[in-house]
Amino acid sequence: MIWEELVTIIILWLSLSIFVSKYIVREFKTHHLFACLILALIFVAVWIIFSMIIGYIAQYWKELGSIGGLISLIVAMWIWFIIARSLIETQEWKIRENVLFASLILTYGIYALLLTIIEILPK
Repeated sequence: MIWEELVTIIILWLSLSIFVSKYIVREFKTHHLFACLILALIFVAVWIIFSMIIGYIAQYWKELGSIGGLISLIVAMWIWFIIARSLIETQEWKIRENVLFASLILTYGIYALLLTIIEILPK
């Protein structure tokens, strides 16, 4: 389980760094790299924490179990967007939000591709 989160953090960090350097800042410096790392860590940590909380509640409320993962993803994205306002400063808030969405889409696209390749490879 921990490997999945580590791969997600690394891919999210790389995609955030690429998009931030291309669309938000003129000169990509070390503090931008660390801001992207912190954002990736925060996203995955919040997602895990809310998944655990919703999983615990779903023991008593069975209907929540079917949509619990989606709820925790939405909450993690919401908190991620709020924190990104402080770490990625820009006058163009639409560009920042597009960068965040694009990096999430790219991360899960690459993650799905990696899982597919792993399944195809002979064991």
